[in-house]
Amino acid sequence: MTSLAPASTPFQAKPQSDAAGSALPQPEPANAIRKPTPEQLERIDRQNALLETASPEDILAWAVNTYFPRFTMATGLGPEGCVIISMLAKIEPRGVYF
Repeated sequence: MTSLAPASTPFQAKPQSDAAGSALPQPEPANAIRKPTPEQLERIDRQNALLETASPEDILAWAVNTYFPRFTMATGLGPEGCVIISMLAKIEPRGVYF
């Protein structure tokens, strides 16, 4: 019967150390869950309070101003998505909207 256990590989990462032989801190895995700091939570609360009564256009403008050029919008081209893309195109015509 064949074992389904993964075979060891000679390419496994070894812990890195500095010149003195002390272990260097390892980077967090990409999927690690990070907790927000109190300062970040306060900033989120302030933004939430400002956006609570904002118009849809103002909320989209905030998102574009905060995240452009990494902000993008994808839609299935239903009525709601088309309206949002129309608003975004007026706010930032150089955006990636599809």
